[in-house]
Amino acid sequence: MFLDLLKRSLLNEIYLDDELRILYLRDCLRGDDVFEYEVVHDIRTHRPNRYAELQESRQVGRFVDRNIHNSGFSRTMMGRARLDSLHACLDLIVEEGIPGDLMECGVWRGGGCIFMAGYLEEHGITNRKVIVADSFEGVPVSSLEQDAGLMLDKATFPELAVSVDEVKANFDAYGLLGEKVHFLPGWFGESLGAVPSERLALLRLDGDLYESTMDSLLALYDRVTPGGVVIIDDWGVVPPSRRAVEDFFAERNESLPEMAQIDLSGVWFRKPGGPPTLERTFRTGFPPQFLADYQSGTLRYTHRGRRCVKSPIDLAIYSRAIWDLRPATVIEIGSLEGGSALWLADLLRGYGFDAHIYSIDREPPTDVQDDRITFVRGDVHDLDGVLHDAGIADAPHPWFVTEDSAHTREACLIVLEAFHRHMAPGDLLVIEDGVLDELGLSDRYDGGPNRAISEYLTANPGVFKIRSDLCDMFGQNKTYAPNGYLSRQAP
Repeated sequence: MFLDLLKRSLLNEIYLDDELRILYLRDCLRGDDVFEYEVVHDIRTHRPNRYAELQESRQVGRFVDRNIHNSGFSRTMMGRARLDSLHACLDLIVEEGIPGDLMECGVWRGGGCIFMAGYLEEHGITNRKVIVADSFEGVPVSSLEQDAGLMLDKATFPELAVSVDEVKANFDAYGLLGEKVHFLPGWFGESLGAVPSERLALLRLDGDLYESTMDSLLALYDRVTPGGVVIIDDWGVVPPSRRAVEDFFAERNESLPEMAQIDLSGVWFRKPGGPPTLERTFRTGFPPQFLADYQSGTLRYTHRGRRCVKSPIDLAIYSRAIWDLRPATVIEIGSLEGGSALWLADLLRGYGFDAHIYSIDREPPTDVQDDRITFVRGDVHDLDGVLHDAGIADAPHPWFVTEDSAHTREACLIVLEAFHRHMAPGDLLVIEDGVLDELGLSDRYDGGPNRAISEYLTANPGVFKIRSDLCDMFGQNKTYAPNGYLSRQAP
């Protein structure tokens, strides 16, 4: 309901009566109509045809009377059909786990990007940015022959020039002017080289001109993740924009992607090559209030009086995974006080498994003496060296490995790469604490485990397989390690 109401507000659908009143008063001032109080008081009854025209124009993203000077009311021009399509595209990239940020080039009053930010907020997604790119000075005067006769500049249509301060104020009016929203002002040919993102899951182009569309594609298309979404707003109504897209792919000797029609104007397509290997959302099944309380308890969780800091749900998943795997070696990265290593040792003994535990930490505990556990001093950033120096690389398989150290994207990628080389088929790796996203903490860790897993599996298909039976044991991703139970596959 929140996202539907946000769309109604951005389109001004909930205040069409007032919009029609203003248009009526304009007509009265110009002498095209006669002022009557009754009409202003109940405009919908007295101007039913006009109201129906206004409703239709808002559905299809068309100016009232097809007059751009009537553009002063909604916060997006795209209309209900294209806004609903944007919503569906966001659902697609989240459901399939398409990694990357969200970006629009040509934002007018910011309505499309405001919806993207609202979508992320509503779904508790903290590992994606919204990038708002515009000249904030209107449409430029193009120097290209392909744009001849298309004059949309500020002098001709001042309504199209909306300042960055006004767009920021629009975000703020919805409570969505947060740190995940990045503004990139300037003409596209000059500004897009400084985009604060290496990977885009969704790119929306609304630059109208051939020049603006081509500049956007040249700067950004290679950053779009395979399987990601590209939306062309002006495909059906601004021929230079369509020609720019066609020429861009022709110059790359690539076939034009198959376009999905949205309405008379807009189309979208998926970048060829995907979707990537990962087709699962990272969102957990935990309601926000439950998660907040659960996290508080998890941080206080102990085993035999020592901090263990493990989610009880994941300890249950560990129990099942270890019973099925019957590991000969357990490797833990991140020891803390040794509570989790002791828990693992006790579980293995209870199962009757003769497995040895190696627990690696920069400052491992010195007051835990247990023949079943070897505490190893080492840094995850030199993981290969630690595995070789401590003799772990030669330990017998199967391996059960748990990464619970720095939680940063970099550290998790190092772990994935190292165990890509050292694991045998069937060994199990657990990348913990992807739940940081929904706790609002992943920015501190450069996207953390979820970003690392998504990027690694996309770039290295077939190395690891997500054990959905473990991730979903208590419901889809009801775990502190969403998509983080990974089985090494055969080469």
